[in-house]
Amino acid sequence: MTLTTRRVRLARKPEHAIETTDFLIDEVVLDEPQEGQLLLRPLYLSLDPYLLSFMRSWSGPQRDWAEGIISSRYIAQVLASKAEGFVEGDLVIGDGHWQDLEVRSAKGLKLVAASSLSPSLHLGVIGAPGVTAWAGVTDVLQPAQG
Repeated sequence: MTLTTRRVRLARKPEHAIETTDFLIDEVVLDEPQEGQLLLRPLYLSLDPYLLSFMRSWSGPQRDWAEGIISSRYIAQVLASKAEGFVEGDLVIGDGHWQDLEVRSAKGLKLVAASSLSPSLHLGVIGAPGVTAWAGVTDVLQPAQG
């Protein structure tokens, strides 16, 4: 069985401000998950400032950036699992493509613990950006009374 999904990618390198014409939506065909893989539905995508430099250079930590395929941190729901430790319905955090569905290795993904907090907060205030801000204020800025 194969699935077709939509993917957001770069149409060109953004110049100054990002514009909608810098992006396009294409369709990609996904194979069924194999052993050690998951079928995921991204729910929340990060749009952190560092991504702009990747978009302007079409290079980043994933090889796909050279083709204009955008990857960032995301929170995704597991729709199907062939990986130990992950079941349908789990929420995970990791790096992935900006697309409706994705089949990828479970390696590098972490489960998001059930909580009354919105899962999206793991991409912000209780995730890496929040920890970075906290460290900057407490360790670098070191505010004091007065």
